[in-house]
Amino acid sequence: MNSDTFKGKWKHLQGDLKIHWAKLTDDDLKVIDGNIDKLVGRVQEIYGDARESIHEMVQSIVDKVQVALDTTPDKDKARIKKDTKA
Repeated sequence: MNSDTFKGKWKHLQGDLKIHWAKLTDDDLKVIDGNIDKLVGRVQEIYGDARESIHEMVQSIVDKVQVALDTTPDKDKARIKKDTKA
């Protein structure tokens, strides 16, 4: 996965990441700040999962969020896009 793509979707991904890896704290997410390598490293530290397994799960979460964004009505997309620029 492209790190720029991941960074661009960061605000949308945080909730799903916390659902999947509940031990990730808000402070962890602030430090990670859209950096996929930091996310993988932190998840590996907390859970002991293999890097490849973490990457696969992150890709699955990114795909899920992308589908949700693609099916969001246009007026909501404009609001979401505005929110992510803030």
